Amino acid sequence: MVGSKAQPLSQILLPNFRRIYISNEAILGLNFKKWIVALFTGENE
Repeated sequence: MVGSKAQPLSQILLPNFRRIYISNEAILGLNFKKWIVALFTGENE
């Protein structure tokens, strides 16, 4: 019973999670790269 319920749930959540993750990466990607550069260069904005 649990397995039959988990399968459709994962099929619903996984595409949404991937879509949200990709959109967040597009938005936060540049800031994250700036943070990495600042971390290695010692610069703080």
